[in-house]
Order: sequence, then structure tokens, then C-alpha cells
Amino acid sequence: MTRTKKILILCVCALVLTGAYFGITKWSEKVTKEDENAFYMTDINSEDITAISWEYNGEVYRLEIERDEDGNEKWVNADDSDFEVNQDYAESMANIICNIAASRIIKNTEDYSQYGLYEDETGIKIQMSDGSEFEILTGNYNEVSYEYYAMLKGEKDVFMVEGTYMDSFECTMEDLKAAEEEDYAEDDSATE
Repeated sequence: MTRTKKILILCVCALVLTGAYFGITKWSEKVTKEDENAFYMTDINSEDITAISWEYNGEVYRLEIERDEDGNEKWVNADDSDFEVNQDYAESMANIICNIAASRIIKNTEDYSQYGLYEDETGIKIQMSDGSEFEILTGNYNEVSYEYYAMLKGEKDVFMVEGTYMDSFECTMEDLKAAEEEDYAEDDSATE
């Protein structure tokens, strides 16, 4: 190869690499900008939640964190301390409400009723370790966007959310009952 061809090949490689660099930089800026535009109705740490209450089929249920002498935490039924709560289910309920993403925010809403939201209704109440509380209200289903209208009680913004968190709260306390050890023993003997 002649020297001119080598220089020409190096220049082409330099142009391709420069183009790739600028392309990746632009793509990275776009992804960062999209992340900045993400909305969250809730953005909390599940370890900061100390109590959750919800209404289902006309009944109100409440779970609380209880600490033993060694500092170990577990979820308990607030109305019956002898009731054994399924810890995995309770933990998943706490986790699902921590980061509820929204596709859109309707700012400073005056008339919530048009979205099926009412200040006097009961939603999912969350109590935090710092003593603060908030309540998630879920309204009408939007058949165009396939999302629900939701808001934090007492605030003016309405969020459009998937509403998948609601599935976890369509349960009674009996649904949260932990399986007893003897149930496991019976299941094990049945498989032998």
C-alpha cells in the first residue's frame, strides 16, 4: 500500500469514529432527557413505611410494622396481633406503592370529580417512619390511554397511572394470612 492510501484509510476511520462519538453523545442526551421527563406519583423508600391501610369490599384493613426486642421488624395485623401475616405479600404491597410511575400530570386541578376522584373517599393510606402520612386516591379508568386517574389526597395534581398497584390491595386480611407450618408438612408428605 502506498502512503497516500494509508493516510486516506486513517482519515476515513477517524471520520467514522468521530461520527460514532457524536451519535452516541446525542443518543445519551436524549435518554437522559427522557428520564428527566419521567413522572412519579410516589417516590419513597419501602423501609420508611410503618403502616398501610386500605379499603376492600366495604371493609378497612391495616398492616403495621412491629419491632421485637432484638430490633427485627415484621408486618402485623393492626386489629389482631395473633394473626400471622404473610410477610412476602405484605412486603410486596409496600414495595409496589413506593414508585408509582405516571405518564402524565394534570397540574392544579380544581374539579377532581371529572376524574372520578373525591376528597371524602378512602384510598390507600401510608404512614411513614417520620410520622408523616399520605393517601393515594384512584379514580376513573381512561379507555383511550388505558390508565387510571390518581392523586395524593390533599394535593392539586392528578396523575395518569397504569393502576397495577391496585391489584395488590384487592384483598382481605384473610388473603394475607400466612400458611401454617403444619400446612407445609401436609404438602410435603403428599409429594412423597
